[in-house]
Amino acid sequence: MCSTIFLFNTLKAANVTWLSAVNGNWSDGTKWSGGVAPGVNDTAVITVSGTYTVTVNTPVSLAKLVVGGASGTQKLYSTSSPIDFANTSQISGGGTIEIYSTTLGHAGVTLVNNGKIQLYYNNTLPLIINNNDTIRVSHSGNYITGTLNN
Repeated sequence: MCSTIFLFNTLKAANVTWLSAVNGNWSDGTKWSGGVAPGVNDTAVITVSGTYTVTVNTPVSLAKLVVGGASGTQKLYSTSSPIDFANTSQISGGGTIEIYSTTLGHAGVTLVNNGKIQLYYNNTLPLIINNNDTIRVSHSGNYITGTLNN
């Protein structure tokens, strides 16, 4: 007689939070709750009060992104590393996303902007942007290929 056992590893979505108001690289797990950078099933939460920059130094795929705390300026910065999220995400009042040569989000997904988006050269935003604050375009080659709702 032969028995077969199936084991399933279910990945549970989690909020992974930037721990303190210090500059750092996205991939540095010591800066995130749980000891690792957020992954495809996680919500990245960058809301701790203070003024600092989280530098995206590797391609990012998330369930959701939340940027912006109660005070100070929380900046998510990327040069050439795509930032993708599968569900409606938000930039709050203190939050800024500043990008160069980056793709932000993907078609059909919504980003609610109550903070600031700064676009430098060669960015693509294929998502739906519900803009309630500021989108600043500083240079050429920037494309919002999704929907912009002001």
